[in-house]
Amino acid sequence: EVEQVCDRVAILQAGRKVYEGATRGLGGEGQLYRIETASADDLAKARKLAEPKSILAGPGDDLFVFPADADPAGFLADLVNAGVKVRQFVRLESTLEDLYLEVSQIRRDRNQEPKSA
Repeated sequence: EVEQVCDRVAILQAGRKVYEGATRGLGGEGQLYRIETASADDLAKARKLAEPKSILAGPGDDLFVFPADADPAGFLADLVNAGVKVRQFVRLESTLEDLYLEVSQIRRDRNQEPKSA
């Protein structure tokens, strides 16, 4: 319903803005990808390589959100060049609800991670 009456939206969590963008064509504002790798170690490498490029990459999660102007194909090439065995690299179409749930879950997971001293 929000997508029908609003053209832009911001998602807040714990008083911080974690997403802002258009409600129509969410894939254009944030590109959501599922990346399946051959092992947990490869997924960890993918998350580390994604840090400077992706908006979000949940710990232990295979979902990555890239800015609209990012080059996911270039990131895929980076993964392959780093020796990451990629089994699947798929762009997902997402609704506002999907994006909200994904952002919320990733932020919750990050807040529950033990802090290193």
